[in-house]
Amino acid sequence: MAAEVLHLHEEFGLVELLIVDDEFFGGNPAGVERAVRFADLLAAADSPVGLALSFRAENADPALLARLYAGGLRHCFIGLESGVDSDLKLYGKAHSADQNRRAVEVVKDLGMSFQPGFMMFHYDSTIDQLRRNMAFLRDIGECKPVTVNSSVDPHFGTPLLRVMRRENVVSDHGTAMTMRYKNPRVAVAKEIAHEAAVGFQEFMNVIAGVQSAITYECRRPVPGRQPEVRSVIDAFEKRVNETFVQVVDEALDALDGATDPADVAGAARERLTAVHRELSVGRSLLMLFLQQREGGVSYRTQRDLIAARVAAS
Repeated sequence: MAAEVLHLHEEFGLVELLIVDDEFFGGNPAGVERAVRFADLLAAADSPVGLALSFRAENADPALLARLYAGGLRHCFIGLESGVDSDLKLYGKAHSADQNRRAVEVVKDLGMSFQPGFMMFHYDSTIDQLRRNMAFLRDIGECKPVTVNSSVDPHFGTPLLRVMRRENVVSDHGTAMTMRYKNPRVAVAKEIAHEAAVGFQEFMNVIAGVQSAITYECRRPVPGRQPEVRSVIDAFEKRVNETFVQVVDEALDALDGATDPADVAGAARERLTAVHRELSVGRSLLMLFLQQREGGVSYRTQRDLIAARVAAS
């Protein structure tokens, strides 16, 4: 494996590689041994290839990830799924919310970027559980509209599907399934979260473009970008995330004591329209700023990074 990574760099100039494996460590000691050996071989060869991979929260051991970081690991996807222990039990996860929190801390303390797998909503969610999940996401720095809109997706053959069928909350459409929320207030909260995520999408695409992102969370370094420019882009991204999420936050508060949840949904839609208008002005100003400082917006691909390395050498 290490030889193949090095060959791809030497032959084609590869500088980034996504390893497609749902659980890189394999769930057993032999898998951990293999991961360490792989990392050490790449570190010994001073590999310049940045790696991205996926693993479970309980495998976020600081010493293990430090070895992988030395071998080139730069981005991690971890299936956290929830920040509420009762949710994790329902999902059949073998870890706790505290383990999830520690896993994110380990990754970020090493200076790596991070992407969470999350399921904010499930058929039996309560407003309190949703609030606790929001608090958890804020605590780990991942309270973003797409994550807030995430939910359990019924899949054929899964243990959870059998539970959902017993609870009579899933509809089978032949090639796809849909889920019903028991609590009508939670159903309205999900509608609002969905509309916030839809409104956020175009701004997410702009941010991904100016950050040369592979996914929203996994970004390529932009050669020659000045710290001041990075600071302005980061500030706009923070504002976009927080403004859309705030609409969901306010809706959760309102739904808790609302006589008519439909009124809350209507107010949230009005607020989302105002948010879109407000952030569109900020987006235009960001484009003007980038035009002045960098000559416009240019999405950097891996090919561009390879060319920059060649030119620098």
